Amino acid sequence: MLENIIVFVGLCWFRHGAIAYSSDGRAEPNLMPYRLALSSGNSKHVQYPTTLPTLDELIGIDGADEFAAVSKLLEITQSNPNDQVFTLHAELEGQKLLPAFEKLLAGWLNQGHDLVTMGELHQSWKATNQLDKIAVLPLTWGEIPNRSGELIIQ
Repeated sequence: MLENIIVFVGLCWFRHGAIAYSSDGRAEPNLMPYRLALSSGNSKHVQYPTTLPTLDELIGIDGADEFAAVSKLLEITQSNPNDQVFTLHAELEGQKLLPAFEKLLAGWLNQGHDLVTMGELHQSWKATNQLDKIAVLPLTWGEIPNRSGELIIQ
C-alpha cells in the first residue's frame, strides 16, 4: 500500500466504457474515497475528492503571491500523514506558475510524500480490498472559500 502520498488529478479513467474513478468534488485534507448515492442508485465508480486548495484559490489571500500559496500548501501537508489529492490547472501550474509548482513538488518530495497518479491511488485501494468498505454519500453541492460557483462537496 502506498503511504503518505499526494495525488495529481487525472479526473477520471474509463474501463470498458465505464468510469472506474473520478475526482469531481472537494473534501477536507484527509482523503476518504466514497461512492455517490444517486437517484438511480449508488454509483459504481469511486470518488477521490480533491483535498487540498488549488494555487489560484490561495493567491491573493492576505496579499499572497504564488510562492506564498506554495508555502501554505506545504504547511498543510507538513505533518499530515494522510493521502491527499491535489488538482492542478495545466494553463497555470504547467505554464504561468511553473516555477512555483516546481517548488511545490520539491517541497512535497522533501516532506517524504510520494507523488502518484489517480490510477496508482485507485490501484492501491483496490489491491487492499478497501473499496468494498467505502462510504456511500449523497450528492451534495456547496461552495468553498475563494472559488466561484458550486461544486460537489463531501
